[in-house]
Amino acid sequence: MADWRSWTRAHARGIDTAAGIAVSVGSLALLAHFLLGPRNLDLAYMESIVPTLLAAARVTFFATGISFVVGLLIGFLVGWAKTVRPVAPVAGDRPFGVVVLVVVFALLAIASAIGAAQSLAAAHDLRGDLWFRDRLPFLWAAGLADAAVAGLAVIAPMGLWRLRGWGWFLAVVAILANLVTQIALLLVTGVSALGLAGVAILPSVLLLYLFIATQAFGIRTPLLTRGANRVVRRLAEGYVELMRGTPLFVQIVFMWSIFLFKAPIQSATLSAGLLAGIVAMTLNTGAYQGEIFRGGLQTVHTGQVEAARAIGLTRWQTMRYIVLPQALRLILPPLTNEFVALLKASSLMFFVGVAELTFVSKQLSSREVRIFEVFAVVTGIYLLMTVPLSKVVEWVERRYRIPGLGIQAGREERVPIPAKTLDGFTNLPLYPLGG
Repeated sequence: MADWRSWTRAHARGIDTAAGIAVSVGSLALLAHFLLGPRNLDLAYMESIVPTLLAAARVTFFATGISFVVGLLIGFLVGWAKTVRPVAPVAGDRPFGVVVLVVVFALLAIASAIGAAQSLAAAHDLRGDLWFRDRLPFLWAAGLADAAVAGLAVIAPMGLWRLRGWGWFLAVVAILANLVTQIALLLVTGVSALGLAGVAILPSVLLLYLFIATQAFGIRTPLLTRGANRVVRRLAEGYVELMRGTPLFVQIVFMWSIFLFKAPIQSATLSAGLLAGIVAMTLNTGAYQGEIFRGGLQTVHTGQVEAARAIGLTRWQTMRYIVLPQALRLILPPLTNEFVALLKASSLMFFVGVAELTFVSKQLSSREVRIFEVFAVVTGIYLLMTVPLSKVVEWVERRYRIPGLGIQAGREERVPIPAKTLDGFTNLPLYPLGG
């Protein structure tokens, strides 16, 4: 009897899990019997549609995985930007905003290089066409201008990272050259004043940022002493509020309309709807993960950060060795919840024609009257994707917990041990030591 009780106590978690699965399966069986009536579940049909639904589930998991991974990077940068205090930059000290600048100019170099390659290739292909002969000088000029901007955008981040004045100067020149090129392109092709204003917004913000951050590059500007961190923080807050304040469905449809009408995609493997869904979910989850990272980073006491800076660690070293090891343990559960929520929200891509799990299940249920069977399999597939992930995260959480850091160790229940007196009667219950 004692061995049976000890075995039961040791395997209580597994027994509870098995009991929960049995109750759930039994409840679903009763529900199916109540809804279907005399007709039982068509198990053969359920088995036949599993490969089709699994292929659709791969599309769902692919889109969710890419969006979540890219959103991790965006969320970390946004969360870090929102925790940076707006202090005046010190000459020679590398602010967080410089890291953002380097990333922005790297993206600008890639985009300009792609634009230059497209313009020069088009000019080369159309050089013998009489209809486009008058457009050839414009294509060659646009290609060379984009190539020059790409070269400046490659060299400028080197000086920005080393906090050199020439890097700051080349960055300003690159932004102005890109702005002039884009405005000239729009004027030639024809665009409204609203379109010109929209194109000029991002370069104007970058120029303002560079002029605010001049002290970090050793350029003295007495009127601009508050630093660029304030600008980065406000931009991060605006991005988070925009993404969290609008529905994901609206964001997906908006991005889909852009890719469908303004940038059509001709690809057999990547449709406009799928790309729009990935981009929209990435931007959406990046905002939510930014709030998760912000909460985790702010949980680490500022005294630890000040102590790390006092012993000579840079901001990145402080983040790498002091803040992140503690913050990641705290944000792991909410990040898992965000992934599960994003996985379920990916079904919204159904409305833009993506052949994901919900879209395929809707087609199958409309083709044959087997609605219960189809969605029973879909439910099982979703559970297979989410439940194992949750269990793995629970194990990682228990394995790498830091006592006293918000994730407390599980406490075993105190089981009273009856103590018998000499006359054989039970006395007051005694508890084991340490309980």
